[in-house]
Amino acid sequence: MSMVRLSLLAKILASLLLLCSTTASGRSEPLKPDPAAGHLLKRDVLALYDSADEPTPDKTRIHKFLEMPLNHLGYRLTYWDLKRGTPSPEITLKHAAAVSWFGDAKLANAAGYFKWAAWASRMKVKFVLFGLLGAPGTQDDAPQINELFAGLGLKYTPHYVSDTAASRLRAKDAFVEFERKLPSPLPGYLVMQAQGSETRAHLSVASPALSSIGAQDTVIVATSPGGGYVAANYANHYDPKSNRLSWQIDPIAFLSAALTGEPAPVPDTTTRAGRRIYFSHIDGDGWNNFVKSPPGGGEPSTAAEVAMNHLIVPYPDLPVSIGLISCDIDPALGGTTGAQDIARKLYALPQVEVASHTHTHPFEWSFFENYSRTRELNRINPPAPRVAAGQPAPDQGGLFDLFGSTAAAKTARAQVPVHAPPPGPLPRYRTAKPFDLGSEVAGSLQAAQDLAPKSKRAQLYLWSGDTRPFEAAVRATRKANVRNMNGGDTRYDSDYASLAYVRPLSRLIGRERQIYSVNANEMLYTNDWKGPYGGFAKLTETFERTENPRRLKAMNLYYHMYSAEKPDGLEAVRGLVEYARAANVIPVEASRYAAIADDFFQAEIRILGPMKWRIEKRGEMQTMRFDAAASLTIDYAASAGILGHNRHADALYVSLDPAAADPVVALKASSGESTLSGRAHLIESRWDVHDLKADACALSAKAKGYGPGQMRWAGLKPGPWRINLQQDGQPETTRHATADASGNLTVSLDADARPGLNLEMRCEG
Repeated sequence: MSMVRLSLLAKILASLLLLCSTTASGRSEPLKPDPAAGHLLKRDVLALYDSADEPTPDKTRIHKFLEMPLNHLGYRLTYWDLKRGTPSPEITLKHAAAVSWFGDAKLANAAGYFKWAAWASRMKVKFVLFGLLGAPGTQDDAPQINELFAGLGLKYTPHYVSDTAASRLRAKDAFVEFERKLPSPLPGYLVMQAQGSETRAHLSVASPALSSIGAQDTVIVATSPGGGYVAANYANHYDPKSNRLSWQIDPIAFLSAALTGEPAPVPDTTTRAGRRIYFSHIDGDGWNNFVKSPPGGGEPSTAAEVAMNHLIVPYPDLPVSIGLISCDIDPALGGTTGAQDIARKLYALPQVEVASHTHTHPFEWSFFENYSRTRELNRINPPAPRVAAGQPAPDQGGLFDLFGSTAAAKTARAQVPVHAPPPGPLPRYRTAKPFDLGSEVAGSLQAAQDLAPKSKRAQLYLWSGDTRPFEAAVRATRKANVRNMNGGDTRYDSDYASLAYVRPLSRLIGRERQIYSVNANEMLYTNDWKGPYGGFAKLTETFERTENPRRLKAMNLYYHMYSAEKPDGLEAVRGLVEYARAANVIPVEASRYAAIADDFFQAEIRILGPMKWRIEKRGEMQTMRFDAAASLTIDYAASAGILGHNRHADALYVSLDPAAADPVVALKASSGESTLSGRAHLIESRWDVHDLKADACALSAKAKGYGPGQMRWAGLKPGPWRINLQQDGQPETTRHATADASGNLTVSLDADARPGLNLEMRCEG
């Protein structure tokens, strides 16, 4: 056995012995931090839930409300069902923190949970507790509960104040009343008291009712070096009149205070080469929908052709990924050869990425996890009800595949009376043939790729219907070597004015991961495509609210082909495309974004010393963000594999060079000096830049991207510069620009960088 494995085994045994001793005596010495440089930064958080109350991870309050803020802060979640017991010492100690948000149900083994949690807290695993505690909180529970709360700098008294008419706010800071005012009277609360000077009470309440137990006030929202606490009914609020959620605390600021300490890199999915990411994808629904009067006149057309002519061809500077529903091009299933021709034209465009939006468009993915053709046929054609002797049989509706075009289907359609009831909800768009996962995933990807030029391959699978695939379906996309995406439906606008509607990066299904789209599509803005058809224009509000005051999300323009069927729908999308064209973004393919989101969960950050880290296993993850970093900057002399840096609000965004295997990021205090640094570096670029070699008077790099090469550089020698661009097999072209007295140079290069090109810059004086 190797020394490494022996060392690991020894650590595990030591942890087990330590757990035994702490559960027996209730005392232990905290683990001492490893003094040796090179250990990994802990990015993982245990998301504790009880499947007796919340059946699956994606149904939990943590997924709905906390996973997005935690992702934004750089954390990955490990969902742990306490119904299966508490995590082992080995698993526990791999995590930086644990978070819970329990409902009314009592944990099956509350005593065991609190004993484990108290031990984990002593081992310096932080705990963040929202809502109820998982136990009734009686006098008998109090000692065990307080073993956990001791690590949070709080003391629990088994008392609940339900009559809050006389309660008054004693302390309240900027974390509280984030999106709405606290109600009056206040919700009831447990009695929690701060213990120690390091516990910060963000909200506390005083009440005469507390004098009977010898207390002056109680803490409602608090953070400390050991984590944080938010009392039940004080985190967010549901208004039944408006049917809307809102946050009563700022979840990002609260979680940051509870979990983060010294500055550390955050893998960032919103930004690349110093600019906000933009991507767009189209689901193929409505591909063959009839458009009687296309814009500009002409012969009747299809929605796909109108979208091609008005939303895609005029915008070669904006990539778009198009997901074909392969049955729409299959004449045996109601498709047409005309639909195939449009697909060929679209996929031949250099800005279009090949994708699949399934084969038969499942509406209800869970229906197919344990598929039964008989059950499907019974849903399509419900068995006829029993009829008493001598009574006429009722009219039968839904006796055919509503979306089929076979002769039998047409005959059946003609025979159904107009007043016949509609069939039950169909599990998928085309049901003429039995469901087959191979056809649905690999087959549909191949069908789309067969219509594309030989130089292109399908890169992305876009979920359909309820966008809740089962584990084997996600696994099938991975085996097909493509990324997967859809679901989430983020909105953050004047109608949904809360961070509660901003979704996390992904959804875990067993061992597989579904990547969520960044923004909702037009269905949510148009009343399920019943109108108003121009409602999608409101998406710009979400773009703006997820950019300021924090950049929370990339920009994602996601719609269906049927948007081109209605004039107002077409204009709404065209307005959004124009908005994206004018925005300060870096356009990328949708599969590139999905890869970045995937690699957020793979990236590792190794601590090399104070303010110095190595980034490993990052894949397409090319940006590290430092929050609250106005006083910090990059130490280029101590860093390696860095393209440059930019700032947004109080955050510092560090662009990693994709050509660097394991970049090193080092920070230093910013002294406010000019940007002259002796090392040329990128501030921002519309093109993706890699393989940078630079000094103050020369640089070279490779670049690839869409539209004009808008760039800002810093650290250059002031004065005139010559810029050479060269593509394989093409003559070299030269541009000229001037770096200002601070060494900054801004340029827009008019060249087609979609195939990639070489960039060389040299000072001329």
